[in-house]
Amino acid sequence: MPSQNSVVQDNGPIRWGIIGVGNVCEVKSGPGFQKADGSELVAVMRRDVKAAEDFATRHGVPHFYGSVDEILAHEGIDAWYIASPPGTHLEIALKCLEKTGKPCYVEKPVARNFTETLQLVEAFEARNVPLFTAYYRRVSVVVHHNSHACCAHRSFLYRRVKRNSIGRAV
Repeated sequence: MPSQNSVVQDNGPIRWGIIGVGNVCEVKSGPGFQKADGSELVAVMRRDVKAAEDFATRHGVPHFYGSVDEILAHEGIDAWYIASPPGTHLEIALKCLEKTGKPCYVEKPVARNFTETLQLVEAFEARNVPLFTAYYRRVSVVVHHNSHACCAHRSFLYRRVKRNSIGRAV
């Protein structure tokens, strides 16, 4: 089993595999993995293999697959981006961990509920393998109270979190 230290090739790009190349990957994620410095998209997967092939062709991705098991068998991948429907995130991320031991970058929401999310976090921590969420709004004024931008939602959300009126923030 590869260790966390063997994930990234020395002086080479991080080679990504995407599981679930649907709409979110068309504009936001897929092209980004190709354009970012130190990043290379080498394989994509979608249950509809013709759609996976179409995505791969249009985005210059050399390999495409029609099943999770097939893409996980691809040897040249350093990290996984899981962009499948949220109800599949737990099963797929755990399978990635079990079969490859490689880091996973999971589209939001990470899982369907807190229990599933905790299960993922604990499984990845136990193996000392990084787990990330694709939460691109983490710097949004809605989320951060100290932003200089004006946003009515920011103060609304901030007050409720501080009063614990929407549940305990974890």
